[in-house]
Amino acid sequence: MNASGTETPEPSGADRSHPPTLSVVVANYNQAQYLPVTFEELENQSVRPLEVIVVDDASTDNSRAVVENFAVAHPYVRLVRQAENLGVNATFNRGLEEAKGDCVYFFSADDHVTPDFAETYLSFLARHPGAAFCFSDPAEIIGDSGKRRDFSLFISDTPRALSGPEMMQLLSRSFFTFTSNSVVYRRHALMETGGHPEALDWQADWFVNHALAFRHGACYLPGVYCPTRMLGGSFSAQGLADTQEQKTRVLRALDLLRQEVFADVA
Repeated sequence: MNASGTETPEPSGADRSHPPTLSVVVANYNQAQYLPVTFEELENQSVRPLEVIVVDDASTDNSRAVVENFAVAHPYVRLVRQAENLGVNATFNRGLEEAKGDCVYFFSADDHVTPDFAETYLSFLARHPGAAFCFSDPAEIIGDSGKRRDFSLFISDTPRALSGPEMMQLLSRSFFTFTSNSVVYRRHALMETGGHPEALDWQADWFVNHALAFRHGACYLPGVYCPTRMLGGSFSAQGLADTQEQKTRVLRALDLLRQEVFADVA
């Protein structure tokens, strides 16, 4: 049931028979220094994920050894090795293919989650099985300084489930973006879109999040559960700083919208 009192259409494959399980896909490239904290935060969840899949994008540091050592005592953690560096979207899509959970969360090795992250997201998604994903307010941690800045999306003071039409209305009057690290997806819904369009680079999650929100609706949780570390040389930061490259990705997104598979989203 959505916020307006009408039933939110369920994506095919939705299952009400059991609480949703969570696969966490950790994208890693030369971030061995952050992996121990990542594992600690996931291990200390009030509801632990079904699995943690670390997709290593051909790291040249000791990342793989760190993962393998942790996995010895924690068999829900497994390493997927990529023979060559393919980039963030290809890494996430590989993890999506490997995932077995009802829901999937894409986690960069240098980001953070609160101890109640998984329990809060999964319990709300369980109450709203038609929603394609759940998201929350963004927050930034500045480099390794520990300083954090929170940003409210001002959508609601309480958790809400919004249908596709409600998401369109909301975005038409108050535009915001779904911070990628704050989104937990219904796995089958994301797979039906084809995962992250690799040609869109840093705009891939922006595109797929809107497509899913318009098609199936989404759940919103006020508050911060997934603060992200802001590094000046990050994938998205470099792309957004280049106006011409940004324009190229937007034009590619428009080309995707001209395809029959996204006609409903267009």
